[in-house]
Amino acid sequence: MTTNDFIQQCKNNSNFTDYQMLQICYGFGQGLSIEQVKLYAKLKFSWQQMCQIRKGFEDGLTIEQVEVYANPKFNDDQMEQIRLGFKNGLTMEEVKFYASCEFKDDQMYQIRLGFKNGLTMEQVKLYAKPEFNYSQMYEIWLSFKWGLPIEQIKLFADPEFNSNQMDEIRTGFDNHLTTDQIKVYANPKFNWEQMSQIRNFIKENNDIPINTIKFLIGINCI
Repeated sequence: MTTNDFIQQCKNNSNFTDYQMLQICYGFGQGLSIEQVKLYAKLKFSWQQMCQIRKGFEDGLTIEQVEVYANPKFNDDQMEQIRLGFKNGLTMEEVKFYASCEFKDDQMYQIRLGFKNGLTMEQVKLYAKPEFNYSQMYEIWLSFKWGLPIEQIKLFADPEFNSNQMDEIRTGFDNHLTTDQIKVYANPKFNWEQMSQIRNFIKENNDIPINTIKFLIGINCI
C-alpha cells in the first residue's frame, strides 16, 4: 500500500475529523512510514494525542518507546511528558515509572526533571507519589539536587506540608540548625510564616535550650 492509498482509505472513513486527517497527512509529510502513521491513525485518539505520537517519531523514538504512551488513557499533556522523557535520554525503566494515569501531567513533569537532573530511582521514589502535588514534588527533588541527605529530606517529604512549609524546613538545614532544632517548628500546625519566625529566632538565639524555645512558642512569645 502506498501512502496515497492509505490517506485515501482514511478519507473514506468519514469519522475522522479534519484535524485528525491533518495529523495523518502531516506525518507522511515529515517522512514517517505507513507503519508509524498507522500507530496513531485511529479514531480513539484525538488530534492532539495524534500530534504527540507523531512528534515522538519525529524525535527519533522507536515504536517500542512510542507505544508506552500511545494509549488513549493518557491525555495529550501526559503524552508529552512521557515523550519528552525519552527525548531527554531517560531509560525505559525511568519513563515507565511515571507513565501512569495516577500522575497528572505537572506531576509527571517534576518526576521527569528529577531523573533529568541525575536523581537515583531511590531518590525519585521519595516524592513520586500521587499524594504530592507538583510544587511539593519540586521542593523535594530540588533539595536532592542541592545535596541534602535523604534523612534530612525525609523530615519534610510529607504531603501534610505544603511547598512553602517544606521550603522553610529545608532552609533550617541551610542555616545549619540541628535536626532537633528544626523539629521544633517542623509541624503542619504552623504555617510557613510562623515557621519562618521560629526558624529565625532559633538561628539568632542558637544557645537557648530547645525546651525553652518550645515553652516560648507555647505562650506565644515567639
